[in-house]
Amino acid sequence: MTEPTGETRAVPRPTTRQVTIVIATLIVGAGILAWLITIEPGDRTFLLATVLLAAVWTIGAFLTGRPKMGHPASRVPGRIALPAVLGVVAGLSVIVVFVVGALIVTTIPSLRELVRSVLDHRNAGLFGVVTLTLVAGASEELFFRGALYDVLRGRHPIVFSTLIYTLTTVATGNWMLVFAALVLGALTGTLRYLTDGILASVLTHCIWSAGMLLALPAVLG
Repeated sequence: MTEPTGETRAVPRPTTRQVTIVIATLIVGAGILAWLITIEPGDRTFLLATVLLAAVWTIGAFLTGRPKMGHPASRVPGRIALPAVLGVVAGLSVIVVFVVGALIVTTIPSLRELVRSVLDHRNAGLFGVVTLTLVAGASEELFFRGALYDVLRGRHPIVFSTLIYTLTTVATGNWMLVFAALVLGALTGTLRYLTDGILASVLTHCIWSAGMLLALPAVLG
């Protein structure tokens, strides 16, 4: 069984300009991400770096082409029809999965510290961090499940957009973030395919991000 490519008709090849913008955005974004993760917890530079990273993903997405929000009904017969509902349900479900996983992580000190190193950035101000995390999550979906996915259409976009998203996260040097990117990327890539747009994936990513920031500290203790 082969992966669905998300097309029922001939797919136009991406232009050289689109491919160039996507590659340039990936390079710049990965560089900022590598810098961002080195910022000490509580340093407000973290918030500025997050804004900069979100701007890079968003600008790259819109320079590549206008992202599709998706149809009000899925184009896949017999599948869940409403992207917004699907996105919310998927977001809440993946929170449950990650919270259960976090309970296991608490028993492994090295993994627990990797998660804590990310959550410690809440010290920069919880409201600001949550708000910017939502913005950052939405911007990632605009680029990775929007622009990048469109450039990869007809070339197994779910698989390759997920792999590229995961490899970009390697720049953080945090393997828990890399694992999260792999799981989240596969889920949101599938949502993009099912709904032919990014609305469901944006909602899922934002709900998951907020849930992790608010729930994991209590789980980790």
